[in-house]
Amino acid sequence: PTLYISTLDGTFYALDVTTGALKWKLKEDKVVSVPDAFQENQKFFPDPLDGSLYIVNRGNIEKLQHTIPEMVNSSPMRTRNGLLYAGKKTDYWVALNPESGDKHSSVTTDGIETCTAVAQEEAESNLYIGKTEYSLTMVDSKTSTQTWNVTYVSYAAPKLADINYEYTHYASSSDGTFLTFQTSKNDLLWHTKLASPIISVFVQRFGSFVTCSS
Repeated sequence: PTLYISTLDGTFYALDVTTGALKWKLKEDKVVSVPDAFQENQKFFPDPLDGSLYIVNRGNIEKLQHTIPEMVNSSPMRTRNGLLYAGKKTDYWVALNPESGDKHSSVTTDGIETCTAVAQEEAESNLYIGKTEYSLTMVDSKTSTQTWNVTYVSYAAPKLADINYEYTHYASSSDGTFLTFQTSKNDLLWHTKLASPIISVFVQRFGSFVTCSS
């Protein structure tokens, strides 16, 4: 069985769920991206786990009412203080070989982009990763200047409902530390430390992802 882990820097890891051995890894886009021009004196801080936004206001950190996905879905909109929000939502399907991590194709509203030609038999065993990219731009209408923009990536995966799942996983919120226990015995099977903080943990069911508890 294989465990799939998504990290903050955009890397996908496929690990053996019983030993933690690395099967393959795939570099994708970062979960949260802010252009360099807006990183200096940054006032907004996105949470990569769910797209929540925080703002530094007079030395205090405040959580905004809406997440990045909610703002994009509500755009275009204007706030009382004159900020204009413009958003774009793009959905993707990525097809890859679950054993090697080789990317076969990518599906968007623009069509299908083939990365590697494969036989039909191999294509039928593809693992499909669904993800949504939210792009949000903020403009100050009083000065007609762009104040900030961000891109946030969310993976489409329902929560694992298999009550017979044998493992319990724990991930650190500050680094790539990850532990796997056998639930029935509460035994630590393995632990590892990945290069970037962990965002999501998945297993494969019926050719696509479901989210594990972590």
